[in-house]
Amino acid sequence: MRPPPDRTGCPGSAASGTANAVQQIGGALGIAVTGELFFHQLAASASYGHAFAAAAVLQIALLAIGTVLTLLVSRRISPDAYQQQH
Repeated sequence: MRPPPDRTGCPGSAASGTANAVQQIGGALGIAVTGELFFHQLAASASYGHAFAAAAVLQIALLAIGTVLTLLVSRRISPDAYQQQH
């Protein structure tokens, strides 16, 4: 078996690493913010249902924001630029 070819300097590898890092940071921050909201609501109201509902609303809002941003960014990339890379 041969080792994979060297991809150093390939724009795709840099983009892949950046996307992975951003995804990891976003996941960690999302968990931290949702946990903070959940436990703050739990301490304030002493109701698991209320705390869970607040955290769920936050997650839905963040999902909606992420979806809109993804659609906006994907429209800015021209099909010609994508074809040149492949």
